[in-house]
Amino acid sequence: MAEGMLPRLAIKNISFYLRNLKLRLPFRFGAFTAEEVPLLHVAVEVEASNGRRVNGFAADNLTNVPVVPLQQDLATVRALGIPHLERNGYHYVRGLDHCSPREREAAIRLHGNLYREDERGVFLKIENGEIRVDSLNVPGYGVAFEPDLSSMIPLEEWPEQKGATLSRPSILTSDF
Repeated sequence: MAEGMLPRLAIKNISFYLRNLKLRLPFRFGAFTAEEVPLLHVAVEVEASNGRRVNGFAADNLTNVPVVPLQQDLATVRALGIPHLERNGYHYVRGLDHCSPREREAAIRLHGNLYREDERGVFLKIENGEIRVDSLNVPGYGVAFEPDLSSMIPLEEWPEQKGATLSRPSILTSDF
């Protein structure tokens, strides 16, 4: 490959998983009141034209909750050198209750400066209105462990579980 040329990327596998987030308090959107919202996780395996394969994860919903969405957002803020930021969303859910026991243990062990644990569970560690993000400077774009996909519902099974109608996201391929 010529210097300065980027490798072509091919998506080899993509999986979608959902997890229910029970909100700490009902949240009102106009006439609609939500007590739960789905959190979509995406797991992707990509292969570069040089044969190298990597896995990536992302997650998002209407809020910005731990672990993956919040940590990736904070890692971006840290990389940009922004010293002060107001974030919303993490306080809509009760700590890391929506995460599996394995994810809660990994969050405390690998990101102990960001989370605290007490008899009620695992929560974002806010001290004097600040959070520390030192542990987010890791490979994995702010998340030092893989999400526990086995604790989530595969997207294909979601409508049967919730009686909802969700359309499967289309997969786009592109050369980079």
